[in-house]
Amino acid sequence: MFNYDGPISKFLCRVCDILILNVLWGLFSIPIITFGASTTALYYTFLKVIKDEESYVMQDFFKSFKDNFKQSTIIWLILVIFGLILGFGVFNSFNLWIATGDQISLISLYFICFVGILYFMVLLYIFPLVSKFENSTKVLLKLSLLLAIKHLLWTIVMFGVLIIAFSLSYKIPFVGTFFVGITAFINSFLFNHIFEKYNVKKEEGKEETKEEV
Repeated sequence: MFNYDGPISKFLCRVCDILILNVLWGLFSIPIITFGASTTALYYTFLKVIKDEESYVMQDFFKSFKDNFKQSTIIWLILVIFGLILGFGVFNSFNLWIATGDQISLISLYFICFVGILYFMVLLYIFPLVSKFENSTKVLLKLSLLLAIKHLLWTIVMFGVLIIAFSLSYKIPFVGTFFVGITAFINSFLFNHIFEKYNVKKEEGKEETKEEV
């Protein structure tokens, strides 16, 4: 039970991986603009760890951060701009509805909130997709939405993991401190289950995927 391949050793190794990657993610996300690249690197490493592939978490994190920096940063900036537009739309529609009671404003608010749900689905899937697959930014953005909808049950479970972990953050300091690492580690099992259906071929540690889902 206590040998190198025993359950206790594996558990402690996974805890160490979560701690190290959470710290790396936090440090590399400080400039804000690098959030996309650091999140991609986080999932790239976790997706290797959970498959028990030969993995050196720090080296893998740095490799993915460097290799995917450009595409991840472009995607992150697109999502930030779109998120600001959505937020502005919700704010305006809500205030207009409160001020006038106009049904059109209410319908507009519902529509923007619906788009916001789709937006968060894309946000949940996109960086794990970038870490796993080689394709254009346009295709990956579309795939992230299609996969989130097609695997809606798993998408709901992932959001549930985020909500539960966030709720526990107030009661359990460890969960609060390493919130990102814990949730990314858990959700990586689900992403791995989903992504394996769409692998086409391996090339330098990443897979190509078809545009059709």
